[in-house]
Amino acid sequence: MRYILIILTFLLLSTNFTNYKNITVKGDKFVSDIMGNFYITTMQTITKYDNNGLKVCSYSNGSLGYIDFVDVSNPLEILLVYTNFNKIIVLDNNLSEINAPYNLDNIGVDQVELACNSNFGGFWIYNSTNMQLERYNTNLQLEQQSTDLSILIDHDEQPNFLLEKNDYLFLNFPNNGIMIFDYAGNYYKTLGIKGIKNLYVDGNIITYYKENKIIQNNIISFTEKEVLLPDTANVLNASFINNRLTIFKEGWVSIYTTIK
Repeated sequence: MRYILIILTFLLLSTNFTNYKNITVKGDKFVSDIMGNFYITTMQTITKYDNNGLKVCSYSNGSLGYIDFVDVSNPLEILLVYTNFNKIIVLDNNLSEINAPYNLDNIGVDQVELACNSNFGGFWIYNSTNMQLERYNTNLQLEQQSTDLSILIDHDEQPNFLLEKNDYLFLNFPNNGIMIFDYAGNYYKTLGIKGIKNLYVDGNIITYYKENKIIQNNIISFTEKEVLLPDTANVLNASFINNRLTIFKEGWVSIYTTIK
């Protein structure tokens, strides 16, 4: 696989935080959107909280099985993937269904594991059968398709998230790094950042949690900032958006604000 060698300038930020609120939650998956809202998922239910930790709404559909992947890159169109039933559903900002579930059996996709919204309408999926990224419109017509990624990545390696932002696609392979594609699915480069669960993108900044730090990576200037967490015990995930730090642990979430 081809890698991009990046020489990064590191800056360790000594940020002072004060604990704003602790709330109990039920779920094993955590993700934040660019507005600072965060979402907790457990099996069949996704629950939305605002950046103050107040519960906003929730959604559950027992007929579709477990929620396997969530894309919140567009807070107005929350995309859910149901792998066992091979379906995708899109919700609005109140977690109400925008449309009927997309049934990928109808277009010959065997089993969808990752999908994300597209700025051009419809959605992208990672098709593990042919190892390609594919974009479908809302009528389930194929409009874009990448090359076979087996020339870039080992066939046994499975990605764990996919998102589109700023006309780029980001596909993460935990053991190899973040593969970046253009809006048409053409391979651009790979960032050798390993071992992360998810990320969010704001402009040229990729932000993610790893090893008790929030890391902000500028993919244009090749600079990297690290923010140390004030609490590092048993952290499962964390986000840092609009100067508000949210730390997810088993059974609860802690919200911190910065001290100026």
